[in-house]
Amino acid sequence: MVSRRRFAAAIAGAALLARIPTVFAAKPYDLLIRKGRIIDPSVGLDLVGDLAVSGGRIAAIGPAIEGDAGETIDARGKIVAPGLIDIHTHAGRSKEGPPLCLQDGVTGWVDAGSGGADNIDAVAAVARQAPQIAPRRALRACFRHSRTAERSTSAPRRTWRSSSCARGRSSSSITTKGRERASSACSRLRPCLMASASRRAPSSKRYRVVRPDAQVAAELQKGIPVNSCLRLVSMALTCFASLAFAQQTATPLKVSGENKNFEWFFLLTDAGKVQGIWSKNGLNPEFVPAAGSAAQLKEQVSTGVKIGWVNTAEVLIARSQGVPVKVVAAHFGETIAKIFAAPDAAISQGRDLDRKKIGILSPSHTSYKTVLYINEKLGIRAEPVALGNLANNVAALKARKIDAFYSAEGAALGLVASGELKIAVRLAELYPKPYTAVVVWATDDLIRDHPATVRAFVNGTLESVRYLQGNPESASQIYVKRTGASKPLADRAVAELNSLLTTSGRGSGNDLVAAVEGNWKFTRDSGSVPASVSMKIEDAVDTRFLP
Repeated sequence: MVSRRRFAAAIAGAALLARIPTVFAAKPYDLLIRKGRIIDPSVGLDLVGDLAVSGGRIAAIGPAIEGDAGETIDARGKIVAPGLIDIHTHAGRSKEGPPLCLQDGVTGWVDAGSGGADNIDAVAAVARQAPQIAPRRALRACFRHSRTAERSTSAPRRTWRSSSCARGRSSSSITTKGRERASSACSRLRPCLMASASRRAPSSKRYRVVRPDAQVAAELQKGIPVNSCLRLVSMALTCFASLAFAQQTATPLKVSGENKNFEWFFLLTDAGKVQGIWSKNGLNPEFVPAAGSAAQLKEQVSTGVKIGWVNTAEVLIARSQGVPVKVVAAHFGETIAKIFAAPDAAISQGRDLDRKKIGILSPSHTSYKTVLYINEKLGIRAEPVALGNLANNVAALKARKIDAFYSAEGAALGLVASGELKIAVRLAELYPKPYTAVVVWATDDLIRDHPATVRAFVNGTLESVRYLQGNPESASQIYVKRTGASKPLADRAVAELNSLLTTSGRGSGNDLVAAVEGNWKFTRDSGSVPASVSMKIEDAVDTRFLP
């Protein structure tokens, strides 16, 4: 084990080792780990090579280190990484917990409340009695065979001995005859935090919450010998403190996705934050206002925003205008938008909108495109009237200045429940199928240079969708907190949204390209792009990031 600072220094020194091998060839090492996959995300390291340990510290890292060592480990097919810190365990329940953590490559662990606050003395006692392993014993102990594997075969076995040397697959049980058995104790590698230090529990009976502040982060950067790093730890942390600590290690990312009016934006952002979904996926997103038009999307891209959520039509229009953006997932299928009218209005289907004035948000918004699309599809002549937000449209309707209005906001459903409005037309019945209303977009350069970041954001988005659908009560609480709406209205808005969200990332069907093509048909038929503009949908969609 070693601090990231020393790990990075060793990486930099690897090039020197390759150029001047004679300088180090004669230097003996205590341990030489050969041909393992050496990984440390904190410094962007991922290479297959050698790692040398001398005096309890990493002495060199390189593709092929020359020199002798007191012990050599052939780590082919294994991962060599800084010891893992598991920020959510219940290892403090019993004395068997810490050794199991060590078998997982976890050299520091956070107990998330085993036994409750009244029994913290017992948890701390388990931590103090945890194995305090000397370096050589630790190297032999981290990844032993499971008891199951030892009982299941009588063949001679060889135990790989590395402080954090694990099989790339889910098992670390190996026999010299090549037989492998799944190890329940060693199949739970959790690379959510790749760290190089651990903190001991206080020895007195006064305990303090170790908070994830700058001081702790600084302490974790100090160089600590291997034997110190291998001490197992129990720290009393709240779940929120654990999540905050994880976020310190996450990748900062500016995301276009904040919108206080539309629940398909703010429910995703808030659920992801509260549940730690973004940090779990290695992201620390800064949500900026979502683009409301292709022009706004183009402007955001020019200022350095490279990923987010947007109405599908806007990313397609922007792409057709040369903006380097693509659709990478579709978590929202058919449109939730509707045409609302007064309860006594003689409007119950699309054709009834002929020669009617329809309130919309703005000429650049999807609501304007919708009126044009309806006109084209049904052969009618409805007139779009730009009025702005929901309140303005409702006021204009009551004043008889318009005959109906477009809205996708859940707040309009409350006015339906109170009898002030009725749903005149569900626009999903008129739009093409399959379809996707809202998508995840990313810039071409982010897709090319940082595909892992794109994948992490797509995963986080779909995981947030799964959370909303699986926890409607919590989703309603978020809705109430955000909007101040009543609980019944929040429940109804969440239920309707959840019926249209999709965890497949493919829109309303099972084909992302087809769903995006449905929206492109809507966009072209609405006259939002000139008829002369053609675009191959496959060029505007990248399906590699779908689950």
